[in-house]
Amino acid sequence: MERETLSKSGLSRFKTICAILLKYGVRDKVEQYHLRDFGLVKRITGIEEGLSIYTRIRMVLEELGPTFIKFGQVASMRPDLVPAELMAELEQLQDAVPPEPFPEVVAKLEAEFGSLDAVFSEFDTEPFAAASLSQVHRAVLRENGAVVAVKVRRPKAFSTIQADLKVLAYLASLLHERYHDLRVYNLPGLVGELKYSINNELDFLKEAANIKVFRAGLDPDALVTAPRVYDAYTTRKVLTMEFVEGQKVSQYEGDSLQRQKLAQAGIDAQVRQIFQEGFFHADPHAGNVLITPSGKLCLLDWGMVGRLTPTMRRNMVDLLCAVTERDEEHLARIAIEAFDIKAVDSMLMLQRDIRELLDTFFATDQRQRSAGRFLLDFLTVFQQHNRSIPAQYAFMSKALLTMEGLGHQLHPEIDTVESLEPHLSQLARERFSRKEIVRKLKVQCSDSARLMEDLPYKAGRILDNLEKGEFNFRLEGTQRFEKAVVKSTNRLTMGIVLGSFIMGSSMIISAKIPPLFQGHSALGVAGLAFSGFVGLWLILDIWRERKRR
Repeated sequence: MERETLSKSGLSRFKTICAILLKYGVRDKVEQYHLRDFGLVKRITGIEEGLSIYTRIRMVLEELGPTFIKFGQVASMRPDLVPAELMAELEQLQDAVPPEPFPEVVAKLEAEFGSLDAVFSEFDTEPFAAASLSQVHRAVLRENGAVVAVKVRRPKAFSTIQADLKVLAYLASLLHERYHDLRVYNLPGLVGELKYSINNELDFLKEAANIKVFRAGLDPDALVTAPRVYDAYTTRKVLTMEFVEGQKVSQYEGDSLQRQKLAQAGIDAQVRQIFQEGFFHADPHAGNVLITPSGKLCLLDWGMVGRLTPTMRRNMVDLLCAVTERDEEHLARIAIEAFDIKAVDSMLMLQRDIRELLDTFFATDQRQRSAGRFLLDFLTVFQQHNRSIPAQYAFMSKALLTMEGLGHQLHPEIDTVESLEPHLSQLARERFSRKEIVRKLKVQCSDSARLMEDLPYKAGRILDNLEKGEFNFRLEGTQRFEKAVVKSTNRLTMGIVLGSFIMGSSMIISAKIPPLFQGHSALGVAGLAFSGFVGLWLILDIWRERKRR
C-alpha cells in the first residue's frame, strides 16, 4: 500500500495532533506506535487522570476540529469495527461552533447569487443552527414570499478539511503498514469512507439531490417527509430549503395514539427506503428529526445517505428470513456469499457463534428485540473472525438501529421486529412474482442476445491469434496439478521402458548371445540386474510419496 506523504503545512498540523494527543494522556500510544513527538513530550502538561481512554479519544477529536469530528461520527457508524464503549463516546461528538461573522456570510451569498437584497426580502443575521461545516439562516424569498432555511458552507471549511484529510490518510497508512494487529480495522478504508462522506456533505447539490430522491418516492399522505428544495437558489456552496417549524422528539407532547402512529411511520419509512428503494437516510437520530404542527416526521440533514444495490437488498432479505428460521448454517452461507468472503478459518466455529447470537436474540423479550442491533452484532461476529464487511451493510444496520431507537423514544411499547415481518414477507413474495420473473427473463434474453452478437467477433479474434501463434492459455492455481501429472507421466514412461528392458534381456538370455558367463548371456544378465535396480528404486519412490500424504 502506497503511503501518503506530508507537506510542510501537513507536518505543522501533525505537530499539533501530537501535542493534543500528549495533552490528553495518550503518551503511551505515541511511544507504542513510534510516532514522532518533535520534542513535545517534555513540554506538554497533560489533563487530570481518571478519564477512560475512550473519553480521551472523544475529547481529542473534538479539540482537533471538524475533520476529526466527522471521522469520529463516521467511525461511530461502524460498530462492526469500533468497540461498544468507544462507539457510545463517539455518538456524543458535537460539532456546534461559533457562527461565522455575518459580513463573510453575505460575501459568500453574493458570490453565488449577486445582490442579497435582490434575492431575499428578509435575511436573519444570526443563524439558528451552526456546525463545523456550515450554518443555517432563516430568510424570506423576494420572488414569492416563501420562508426558507438557507444553509451556507463556511468559507474556509473546504481547504481546511482537505488538508486534514491528507494528515489522516498519512496516519492511517502508517499505522496500517506497521502494525498487523490494527489491520483488521482497515484504517485507510475508514479514512476513505470519511473522505467520500465529508466531500458529499460539502457539496450541497448532492444533498439537494438526496432530498429530491426521497421526496419523489413519498405518498402525499405519508407521515414522514423532508423539506422542499428551491433549486433556483441552490448551488454547491448554498442550499435553500423550505423552512420547517416543529418540535424536537424529546419535546413532543402528542397523545399515545399519535406517538404510536409516528413511531410506526418512521420505522416503515426506513424499512421501505432500505429494502425496497436501496436509498436511506444514514443518520436519522432525534437531532435530525422535527415533528411538524401537522403531525408529520420531517427528516433533516440529508448530507449523509446510504445506498444498497438490488443484489445487496436481496441478500439482506434472505439473511433476515434465515434469522426467522433460526438456521445458523443457512445464515452463515448467505452471509459469506453476501459479504463476498472468500473463506473462513473455521466454519464450525462461525456457525457456533451465530447460533449463540440467535439464541440470545430469541431469548430476549419480544418488545426489547432490535433488528438493527442484531444485524450489527452479526457483522461483529465476522469481524471477530477477521473478515471485513462492506461498509454499506454497517451503515444500513446502524441507520435501522437509530430509527428503532427513535421509534422507542416516541412509543416505548412498539415492537420494531414485528414491524419488519410484513415488509420482509412482501419482498420475498415479490421476488417470485410474475412481474419479477418476466423482468429477469428480459434481462437474461438481452444478455444472451448481446452474447450472440459478440460471439462471431470474439471467435474471429481467437482464431486470428491462433493463426499468428499469439494465443496463450494459462490456468491459475494449477501448478501442483501440473507437477503431479508430469511426475505420473514420467513414472509411466519409466515403467514402460523398464518392461522393455526386462523383455529384451530375457530374450537375449534365451538366445544365449555371447559373451557368455557361466553359460548365460552376460549382456542379458546385466540388463536384468539394471532393470531390478531401477524397478526397486521406482517402488521405493512411490512408497515414500504415499507416506508423505
